[in-house]
Amino acid sequence: MNDNAQAKEILTQARDHLVERIVNRIVEAREEILDDAMGESYMGEIEVIYEQLGGRLNHVNAMLANMPAAEKAESRPAGETTTDLESPKTEEQAASFEMFVREIRRGDIEAAGAALAELFEVDAARGQRCATVFADQLRQEPEFMVKAMTLRGHLASGSHNASLMLLWECFGLQGLEAIQVMELLQTRMMAT
Repeated sequence: MNDNAQAKEILTQARDHLVERIVNRIVEAREEILDDAMGESYMGEIEVIYEQLGGRLNHVNAMLANMPAAEKAESRPAGETTTDLESPKTEEQAASFEMFVREIRRGDIEAAGAALAELFEVDAARGQRCATVFADQLRQEPEFMVKAMTLRGHLASGSHNASLMLLWECFGLQGLEAIQVMELLQTRMMAT
């Protein structure tokens, strides 16, 4: 195993441990978190958990996102170059919110779900459910697209509550899953 693969494995294990610790803390502090969320407590349990563990998880995710991709060229004979068919995804080909919106407008929920699965780093079934939630909201409320477009601004400004609320309203993501997607998207925005 090369150093790059070993580093990724270590960071992945660290991420999994942190996620497990966050889940345990959330379950243990259920009442305090709910009271904090409803404004009935000023203990700040949500912030405490985020400061103690969420920040670390964010850093680990950022390091993972910045690790170099595995080289496919290693298995190619020396001097051989890729053809256009073998070339890696470009910015235009990679899944993007623009691609997701285009597929939603075409009514292709399956393709939209595949784009979200790649963007959110979730499995295909979860990507499909997220795309279905979005499409349903858009059918019920045509101006919903404008609301959804504010997500990027909230992510960029670090408005965690607004970002999490939009991830719920737009894609049906909640809890730890929403936090992971939010952090992933913020990390990608910082890298660009």
